[in-house]
Amino acid sequence: MIRAAQNIIVYYYGTETVYVQTNFAGTIIAPNAEIVVGQAYGKRYYGAIFAKRIVVHQNIEFTWVPYSPSVYESIMAYNVSDKYIVKF
Repeated sequence: MIRAAQNIIVYYYGTETVYVQTNFAGTIIAPNAEIVVGQAYGKRYYGAIFAKRIVVHQNIEFTWVPYSPSVYESIMAYNVSDKYIVKF
């Protein structure tokens, strides 16, 4: 999970609240939105969150892992006009 967290970054430019309700590894950047993490009991998050507002619920394991992509193994996803684009 640590390696995945270093290589995955998700950009979200929308304004709606984003819910992360499963285990996740990666960095989320949402400058205009609220990110809510861990509404489901016992989930694990590896990575970082940069957002307008961040809510982290109890009973979640959050491990900070900085985004540090390797040249050959980076994955980026972003939203353009309600279409999600993923680059490998």
